Amino acid sequence: MRKILIPVLLLALTGMTPLSALDVTLIPPRFGGGPAIIVDAINGLIANIFAQYGAEIGNELRDIEIDSTKLVNAFANSSVFASTGAAQRGYIGYDRFAITIGAMGGIMNPGSIFSFTGEVNNIFDNVEELNDIDIGFNPQVLNAQIGFNTSFLLNNLYLGLKLGFFSFDSDPITFTTPSIGLMANYRLVPEKSNPSGNMLWRGINLGTGFIYQYTDMAINIPLPSKTEQINIMNIYSTSMRIDSKLILKFIENTFTVPLEAATSLRLLNFLNLSLGFGADIGFGIADFKLTGEAAATFENLPDFLTPAQAPGLEASTGATNSPDLFNSKLMAGLGFSIGPVIIDIPVTYYFLNNGYNFGITLGFIQ
Repeated sequence: MRKILIPVLLLALTGMTPLSALDVTLIPPRFGGGPAIIVDAINGLIANIFAQYGAEIGNELRDIEIDSTKLVNAFANSSVFASTGAAQRGYIGYDRFAITIGAMGGIMNPGSIFSFTGEVNNIFDNVEELNDIDIGFNPQVLNAQIGFNTSFLLNNLYLGLKLGFFSFDSDPITFTTPSIGLMANYRLVPEKSNPSGNMLWRGINLGTGFIYQYTDMAINIPLPSKTEQINIMNIYSTSMRIDSKLILKFIENTFTVPLEAATSLRLLNFLNLSLGFGADIGFGIADFKLTGEAAATFENLPDFLTPAQAPGLEASTGATNSPDLFNSKLMAGLGFSIGPVIIDIPVTYYFLNNGYNFGITLGFIQ
């Protein structure tokens, strides 16, 4: 059952209306060559086994009903939540430039963040948990941003370029997600420090930008295999193993416009605390397509047989969806600096849809 639940969960990402049944059609292999009576008998037995196998797969899937609307929304929103990696909002006020690299992960979960892992486990262990699932997550493993003090254009203006890329290619998943963005910060209220210099308030800065993120993901999801003995007219005996999989193709083009107001406080020249609020404006489109493959392997197949038709699996469907437009948020960060080198841990809470992002950033500020 566990192998069935994985593809069902991923099918829910396609944004379909409530899923009451998934029709999976197995195409049996066919052979030619040799005496017609023997070939016809072999092809008939193979077709019957494939039909039984398809019915077993189909019956498992038809027992599950899923309203995928909430789940698609959660995954789309988590992509927006993860788009602001390598952020520099807690360090605005640098003299010349700032370079940061970092990872960011976005999560949407209607329950507590501490229950996220347990809820994911329930999805794979209990089919009933799939009916109301509306959690989502998105990792952005590598982001980089370079920002410049552009006060020569406008006093207290900071402009930056953000780039991201992550690629993973290992069966059963291939995943590529490049991103690019233009960032802007304006220091509305200037910084202030105490006479000893061991406390620096960086003032208040306003931030925005435009981030484009592309995701191309393919997931090969194995289905339960089946092995059967085939006895042909008490003359030939062979065994056949059927292996099949579903293939989920997911392509997303997402645009995020962050709107932020933030402040930060540096203490004892090494500890940095930041706080802010704002919203992420998210829009774009996601495309999904589901297909499948099947293979049959034989032992002791008569030598005179020649392949006439390859096996296959048909389970095609597709849909489109978009993230929520307005995602309000509260931001915080804990950072440490050693000279120009910084380490920052940003955290964001999206309070309207109970989302989160967590990250880590390493940077050089001059």
